[in-house]
Amino acid sequence: MNAQVQPNLTLVDRHYLTPDADRIQALSTQWNPSSDRLQSIEADAIRLIEQIRTHQSPSLMEAFLAEYGLDTEEGLALMTLAEALLRIPDAQTRDALIQDKLLSGDWASHQGRADAQLI
Repeated sequence: MNAQVQPNLTLVDRHYLTPDADRIQALSTQWNPSSDRLQSIEADAIRLIEQIRTHQSPSLMEAFLAEYGLDTEEGLALMTLAEALLRIPDAQTRDALIQDKLLSGDWASHQGRADAQLI
């Protein structure tokens, strides 16, 4: 990775355990967009919402989320796994967590139920 695109890990490390609400409060005091920028953001958001509402067939991600919702043991396992994988620094711990989470669900009960094939 070249030096221009490397993340500032020192900044990430410094805020690793900061509660989300505290970080949001701190960041919101630093962000002062112009009214034109706010209108542009609002217009983009409206356009995206309208596109989503008029889209007829579910995307692969929508089908995945519908099948493995947070009201299922498997959905909760996948969400916990995804969040944890963002925070785990070493491969051995990641592998142990993946094994633990995937062994906890009844994955066979979902076979063939999703509207789209998950590849």
